[in-house]
Amino acid sequence: MRQIPLRTVEAQVRGQDAPITVDYGELLYRALMFSARGGHSLQEIRERMPVLDRVEKAIEEKAEWVRLEDAQHQVVVRALAVYPFGVVHAAIVAFADAVEGAPEVEPA
Repeated sequence: MRQIPLRTVEAQVRGQDAPITVDYGELLYRALMFSARGGHSLQEIRERMPVLDRVEKAIEEKAEWVRLEDAQHQVVVRALAVYPFGVVHAAIVAFADAVEGAPEVEPA
């Protein structure tokens, strides 16, 4: 089981007056909803729905992290690999590193 942090980070982007907000939970949700091909296969939908349910529940509960089975963690990693982020910033890389390198924890 993997534990992904759900934090929010403010990051300043050169040339923009306001900082960007990197919300880990929201980015997880968006990456899982996104399709690089313009749509999802039924298999992808079935793989992603349980993960989306866990992410949504953690967001609603304002949890500090979301716990995923190893196979679910891999679903997220694959989704992030094709998700088009809107900016190039170290905060995005830190988010991806936190997800990809999420520590293993014992099931609750």
